[in-house]
Amino acid sequence: MKKRFGAAGTRFTAVFLAILMFAAAMPMPSSAAGVSLSIPKTQYEEGDTIEVTVSGVTQEMIDNSSWIAVYDAGGGTSNYDEWAYVTSVGTSTISLKLPKITGSYEIRFVPQFSASGGHSAASGTFTIVKAGALSVTVSIPQTQYAEGQRIKVTVSGVTQELIDNSCWIAVYDSGGGTSDYYEEQYGNNWQFVTNVGTSTVYWTCR
Repeated sequence: MKKRFGAAGTRFTAVFLAILMFAAAMPMPSSAAGVSLSIPKTQYEEGDTIEVTVSGVTQEMIDNSSWIAVYDAGGGTSNYDEWAYVTSVGTSTISLKLPKITGSYEIRFVPQFSASGGHSAASGTFTIVKAGALSVTVSIPQTQYAEGQRIKVTVSGVTQELIDNSCWIAVYDSGGGTSDYYEEQYGNNWQFVTNVGTSTVYWTCR
């Protein structure tokens, strides 16, 4: 004896088929194996533009709306700033505007448009510093000094913004960490930068 589905059964079958057709039409997340990201330097100023070279992109990745974005280094997948779609197969360069917030960042490649999805490739970490900081140079006239000898230090390229942000210079152990400077008990070997442009300060070797 054959079963009769009637109108309700026909509607159920039609809905089921429609779901299958919709699922088949949906773009599947593309595999991003082989994609690599590179950036030309590791330090940028606030608001700079970064040039990102993206290699290994396939047409499938483009069809699935893959993209790159500026992320907090090691941060969550939703903590991104400027972003752009990847639109060229193979290797291309994409420009992104960096945020005006200092800190450590990285560029990530996301193989489909999903703000909360994972990423498959990332650039090396880079840092954003205060505007004008990378134009500053510090020079001394010689590389060897005797104990008690004065050091003439010339600081150039200082902006008013750097002064307003209490930038300073100090005597450090070579290759040491940012906290390894000589404080007042060792001869007051640090000073705030207080002059725009070029200025000279003197320290005594202790």
